[in-house]
Amino acid sequence: MIATIFYIWNVLLLISIALIFLRNDWREMFNDIFSQLFTPNLLGFIAMVFVLYIFLPLTIPYSIKNILGIKNEDK
Repeated sequence: MIATIFYIWNVLLLISIALIFLRNDWREMFNDIFSQLFTPNLLGFIAMVFVLYIFLPLTIPYSIKNILGIKNEDK
């Protein structure tokens, strides 16, 4: 059961990374990610990898919204 959850999460992680390339602002996204990843602090690097592993799959709906060009009407 736990292995299945990790497998599904890893697939979602790969999908979210692929969707980043389809966004209009993909360069800014990768610049932000890599600027945070490549810090001289080892603890900061490990923490950032953990945060990216947890939160990147959660960005799938926002990436799809950006790709489709749907504007936020909640202003």
